[in-house]
Amino acid sequence: MQKPERPDPERFPPNIMEFRQERPEEFKMWIVLAVFLFVVGLLLVGCGHAQETPVPVPDPMFQQSSDSLEKTRSVFGDEFPETTNRQVLVQRHLYLACVDVEAKQPAWVAFRVRKQDWDTEQQLARNFTTPKELRDICLEPGDYNKSGYEMGHLYGLQFVTASQYGHEVNQLCAIAAQTAGLNKGPWLDAENRIKIASETSTVTVLSGQLWLSEMPPLRRANETHRVASHCWIMWRAGDNRDAFLIPQTATTKDELEKYRIDPEELRGKVSRRWIKTQ
Repeated sequence: MQKPERPDPERFPPNIMEFRQERPEEFKMWIVLAVFLFVVGLLLVGCGHAQETPVPVPDPMFQQSSDSLEKTRSVFGDEFPETTNRQVLVQRHLYLACVDVEAKQPAWVAFRVRKQDWDTEQQLARNFTTPKELRDICLEPGDYNKSGYEMGHLYGLQFVTASQYGHEVNQLCAIAAQTAGLNKGPWLDAENRIKIASETSTVTVLSGQLWLSEMPPLRRANETHRVASHCWIMWRAGDNRDAFLIPQTATTKDELEKYRIDPEELRGKVSRRWIKTQ
């Protein structure tokens, strides 16, 4: 907009109607100037209220990119599988869980087992729960009713009986749909081995699920989900490393050694890329 010529204010008469009648051309110039200043004022006010696109503040509960792992040191491990666009990281006091939002279950859970967290005579109840903030991405306890599957801890309940945060392992972001044979058989044997190893040193554990073949869903679940065909677990205690890949078809009579796998081979099955945290 071209700025109009400013009229001489000394020539502006006190009576606006007289001015309009006596000097119509100058009156028009004043009107144009007033409109011009009004528009400029609006633009300045608009600029003053304009805000830059806000930078998202990381939620301590959820992080949707594994890039953050490269910038942070984690107390739960030194390396994790790269997350995909359908996975969400959930941070807890005792573990880091990666939830597959399509399966509505954890893809993996990272944690460390220390004797001080389980060295007690007390027992923890299996009070399974799905916190409100996780109900859109996780199954709920009611989905397991008469489902044909058990709620299996990817982070063993027996590892946290002395921890004030032990109840966190009952949250369904750390629970996998497991057959009874898997849950009470080789999987329990793996937990027992880890507990024995933790008597003398801290054990770094990564456990999770793989969807290598189709499995029947939970019969009464009221939301879409997918049940994994295998559960896996790997751990490091000092210089010793162990890894196991256990199918849902496992039975309570199966020996854990039947499902031993080379740690590097398991890593390749879990993810093509792993993120170092330090």
